[in-house]
Amino acid sequence: MTKKEIRKLVLLKVKEGKSQQEIFEEIKQQVRKPANEIAQLVRNIATLKNREKYKVPHAILVLLLSVIVLFKLVAGILMILENGVSWWPMVIIYPFLNILITYGILTYKGAYFRFAIILMSLGLIGILLKLFTNSFEPIILIDVVIGASIIGLCIYLNKNMFPDFKTIKEKYSNAEGKTRLRLKITFNE
Repeated sequence: MTKKEIRKLVLLKVKEGKSQQEIFEEIKQQVRKPANEIAQLVRNIATLKNREKYKVPHAILVLLLSVIVLFKLVAGILMILENGVSWWPMVIIYPFLNILITYGILTYKGAYFRFAIILMSLGLIGILLKLFTNSFEPIILIDVVIGASIIGLCIYLNKNMFPDFKTIKEKYSNAEGKTRLRLKITFNE
């Protein structure tokens, strides 16, 4: 079974309202993949319980990202008006990453939250560098507040909606009566 097929199976189990531990145990029995790989796939999709619990911060994050996409679309249109029709690809290219991140966050995919943290941090560094140069404009502070808010919300939601799992070595007796160790994965829900 491929990762994509396992992801679809995880989504089906999430829609049934199961916890991450239940989903992991069921899929582990069905799929012959390393347990850590399965656990990572299960971890990266938020459960219905977590979606409901963190609905408000998630909605605020989506709203902030949508505002950024809108601003970038307007900036792209202004570039076309200023520089001519040959700049039309900028309307698509300029907001593309933000549209992609917004889609991933709307669909509750954990990797997109981490990608947003990285991308927004890089953007924030660029903005903060402008604060210490001659090109400082007070409107930049709005970008800093929005960027910092998005980073903070992404960190908060990533930590709480996609909790990590623990790998514990557990002793057990095999069919021959010998004591062995096996890895047991538990989710921090």
